[in-house]
Amino acid sequence: MAYLEKPSSTAFKYYTAAAVLAASPVPYSLLVLGSTNEALFRKADNLASTSLTDTAAESGVKKEETVHSLVDTWATLNLGNAALTAAAAMSALWAVMNPVEVVGMGLDSIKFGTGANRMG
Repeated sequence: MAYLEKPSSTAFKYYTAAAVLAASPVPYSLLVLGSTNEALFRKADNLASTSLTDTAAESGVKKEETVHSLVDTWATLNLGNAALTAAAAMSALWAVMNPVEVVGMGLDSIKFGTGANRMG
């Protein structure tokens, strides 16, 4: 949509911001969530053969390295992805709602008469 707008217009700026923000969850996920994802994948590999009812599976593990803690961390960090997506949507919405140009209706040419001469 930004391509269709004049680069100096406000809509162009909002569409460009929306495009950048819409693409930003990918690098955000790689940079911010990457280490947490790797830790969760390692946990999945380590606990793959463990029974779901085995309560001692994570005994002796630091509290911040348990699956529960890692999933909580991942969920908290993933709020950044939601915020970026929401900001992209708001920017696009603002660009759509932004009036591009106002076209006059030519009301000056309409004249209203009164009395018997009103049709002419």
